[in-house]
Amino acid sequence: MYTLEKDFRFEAMHVLEHHDGKCARPHGHSYGCTVRLRARELQAAGPKINMLMDFSDVSAVVRSMIEKFLDHRNLNETLGTDSPTAEFIARWIFDYLKPHLPLLSDVTVSETTTSRATYQPEPDHSHTGNGVSLVHHNSQRNRATQQPSSQHCGCTATDRS
Repeated sequence: MYTLEKDFRFEAMHVLEHHDGKCARPHGHSYGCTVRLRARELQAAGPKINMLMDFSDVSAVVRSMIEKFLDHRNLNETLGTDSPTAEFIARWIFDYLKPHLPLLSDVTVSETTTSRATYQPEPDHSHTGNGVSLVHHNSQRNRATQQPSSQHCGCTATDRS
């Protein structure tokens, strides 16, 4: 199994409205975001031979999302929730990116250098393939993208190559 990882950064603010501590006040983070793609085989021919996916192609997709929804944004507004935790953001990003990056296996979001959350869907053993299953458990729709609100998040235009 091959794994490709690409790191990104973005600056954003949020409020965890129901939190019982200081996170209930508006504050910001210099977020980190790592996207991981997995596949059993590399590309067998063409200009991307022996690649899982070109890093620049991954960057183009992720940077666009970060610019539109995450970087220098109020995540409560752009992600359509009153509690955009790192866990929520990781799931949001995964669900936003999965249609554009079919080999996406998981997303990690860091609020600090020591605090991070990863979203990885449980494998769907009912069929063969890359073992990733995307199931929407929340019927609420996100205002910005019309995707389920429990599935959004983002990273920034500055990547850590």
